[in-house]
Amino acid sequence: MPSGIDAALGQLRATVPETTKVNYNGWEGQNKEKAKPAACTIDAAEEGLEKCQKRIKEQEFKIRKLKEKLEGLAPTKKNKPDITATKEQLELLTKDGNYRAALSYVRGLEEEERNKKREAQEKADEEAMLASGGLQTKGKKGQPEAPVPKKKAEPASKQPVAAEAGPFECDAEVVAVVRSAVDGSEDAQAQLKAGAGAGSYKSQVKAEVPSMISAGIESISPKLKRAATRDHALRTIRSLLWNPPAVLAAYPAVLMLLEEAKLKSEPGGTAVDLCKELSKGGLN
Repeated sequence: MPSGIDAALGQLRATVPETTKVNYNGWEGQNKEKAKPAACTIDAAEEGLEKCQKRIKEQEFKIRKLKEKLEGLAPTKKNKPDITATKEQLELLTKDGNYRAALSYVRGLEEEERNKKREAQEKADEEAMLASGGLQTKGKKGQPEAPVPKKKAEPASKQPVAAEAGPFECDAEVVAVVRSAVDGSEDAQAQLKAGAGAGSYKSQVKAEVPSMISAGIESISPKLKRAATRDHALRTIRSLLWNPPAVLAAYPAVLMLLEEAKLKSEPGGTAVDLCKELSKGGLN
């Protein structure tokens, strides 16, 4: 039989806690693994264009809200955790697999549509050119040309340059960029702000600046009248300040916003600064 001392020692061993490992690295707790963006779980082609556009719109709304929140956080030590957390959330939203798949699908369809329009336009131009050439040949054969009075030859530098006649044709891809900017695409706004020749286009662009002017006149003013699209239109105007004809048509609509005091896209929440920039008309 065990003695009283053996029993006491056994009870003592049973009450002693198990040994634990001590970590002397105080920074180890900070090195947490970041959350990874959600993988793609949809087939964009099966969902269709409307569902993909709806998904993109909802996701970009969330992204825009987070960016507005991030802009409102002052870069202080107190706000550092919030800023870090907001940036992580923003990264998860922008790299979401379903969002990227829907975006690629919609952009692919838009690119196909632009290619079809470009091919149709090129075909129409070729037919018009052939028809115009045939009429000129027939006129030369059927009727003698009237004598042209001789003029004194002028130096090449003084001779006026004849302007090209005919209707102006906008570059569809440039127009699409302007419309995307007005609808809230930050990539399109950045491309417009970079100036003429800075963007990369899939098709051949013959009149980039005039196409921006035409699209700006057509698209910006109507969007300023709606509260939901007003901020996007104001950002687009700032992106096109280097091209005054594209934004001066919207000047009266911007003047009507001077009474507004909560414009998220404008400094101080008012349109005063933008009105000053528009009044300069692109002059430095």
